[in-house]
Amino acid sequence: TDAAVMNKAVQGVDCVFHEAALASVPASVERPLHSHAACATGTVTVLDAAGSLLSPYAAGKVAAEAYCQQFNDAGCLSTVRLRYSNVYGPRQTDRQGSGVIAIFTRAALEGSPLPVYGDGTQTRDFVHVNDVVRANLLAVTSPTAGGRVFNVAAGVETTIGDLAQLVISLAGGGRVRLGPVRVADFRRGYIDIARISAQLGWRPLVGLSDGLRDYLAWLRGHLASRKTAAAAPQFVNS
Repeated sequence: TDAAVMNKAVQGVDCVFHEAALASVPASVERPLHSHAACATGTVTVLDAAGSLLSPYAAGKVAAEAYCQQFNDAGCLSTVRLRYSNVYGPRQTDRQGSGVIAIFTRAALEGSPLPVYGDGTQTRDFVHVNDVVRANLLAVTSPTAGGRVFNVAAGVETTIGDLAQLVISLAGGGRVRLGPVRVADFRRGYIDIARISAQLGWRPLVGLSDGLRDYLAWLRGHLASRKTAAAAPQFVNS
């Protein structure tokens, strides 16, 4: 698990044999965090030193789901795995450069270009946070949801180019700036919601246009309050 040691160990080698592990099942049950550090984190440390990964985010999500299933199957607690698509809505910001809707809407309101990477034909599935909250409440109150996995999405593909144009239209201005394709940027984002609709009776109620109007109204107020706070006089006690 020591990254510095591993980075030094793999220098100049052609092949890595990763044999380290916590080899006791009873010990892993008694100390799951220690087991995870030795087996999972240790493996990621080795892999990171030896090469690069296309999507560590996706791999981490798979690992998290496996743990949820293990705890559920062991009878420790009931777990439900909800796989969200691109969630958006009030209180979302563009910190750390994430959330394409947050990035696009703020750029449009501030008169900056909307950054589109690639040709804009890549698709995503955008689901409003209100619909996500409803899905969570249904999952936690359903007597049959334990141990299951459900997709939570709109079930509709939207191209990034179309999203940009919709934001520009609703915000009242803006322009697109094309850039190079980003690493690990997948082409299609279509999510099947048939299972959650059939088993939990859930379906999205907020369409993209209405959701964007809702988010833009919140974002305008949020940006205005930040400007007001920044312009307020500052007092220092001495």
